[in-house]
Formats: sequence, structure tokens, C-alpha cells
Amino acid sequence: WVNGGEVFVAEGESQRITKFAVQNAQLVAQETLSFTSYGLTSLGFWLNAFASPTKAYLFNGAAEILVWDPTSMEITGTIPLPALPAPAGLQLMNGYSDRSAVVRDGRLYQPLYWADETFFEFGPRSAIAVVDVASNTLLATLDAPCPGLDYATQTENGDIYFSSWVY
Repeated sequence: WVNGGEVFVAEGESQRITKFAVQNAQLVAQETLSFTSYGLTSLGFWLNAFASPTKAYLFNGAAEILVWDPTSMEITGTIPLPALPAPAGLQLMNGYSDRSAVVRDGRLYQPLYWADETFFEFGPRSAIAVVDVASNTLLATLDAPCPGLDYATQTENGDIYFSSWVY
């Protein structure tokens, strides 16, 4: 993933992110950040939202958000997500942050939805977690009467539209 002119590579099996600088048309490894002590269910940039040069949010499933600093390569905190009751046979999923998270006016908007393990059955509703980027606090979990919200767009005037994502 590229952010702020640097390249970040997620290593799923080792649960680490390595930052690379571009020097003389070469990628040169810089710091590495380990997430092994957090019991990640998955590690990839589809679960990560960059909010600023010094702040990123990595979603550990739908249980918590790990706050980390891409500049210093340090984990700076965690934000627990509420336990939202799931419809029978479905589990809570977070939308893929690389296509569904939006940062606007100091807030991160991240959809959550219910699906089965095949992603062919969805709950009738989704939720949108709203995080205050300055304080790293969950401000609200908005109810959205639409299944599988996993894609977001933002207009020039700042309106945010969420939609479902299909293969």
C-alpha cells in the first residue's frame, strides 16, 4: 500500500507491516511493526484505513480497531467495537477499508455488516462505525437499512454514499 510517498507491505503470516522508502528507484526497507500480540484474524491493507500521515486504523475483525502511526511505526492504541447482535447463522464483518472507509471532517466512517462464511447470505441491515480521529474514540454506530455495505464514495461537496459490494 502506498501512503505519503512510502510503501507499506503487510505480511499476513507473520502479522507484520514493513515500511519501505523509495530511494534511487529502489525500495529500501525501513521499520517493521508487529501485530502478533493482538491475535489478528487477518492482516492486509483491505482492513486498514489511513487517516493522516501519522494515523492509521487496522480493523481486527469486527472486535476492535488498532490505531497505529505509519511515521513512527508504533501501535498507539485500540478502540473496542461494540458487540452487535448477529442474525442467526451470520457473523459481523467489517467492510474492506480500502474501498469502504471514508475520512471526512475529522471522522472515520467504516461500515460493518452481517454475512455467512461464504459471503452469499447477508443480514438485512448494516452498521457504520463513526470514529473521532483526534481522540480515537468511537462516537456512534449508525444503523443502515441496507445489506452488505462494503463500498463508499464521496462527492466533491463531501456527501458520503455507501453501497453493497458484489463479486
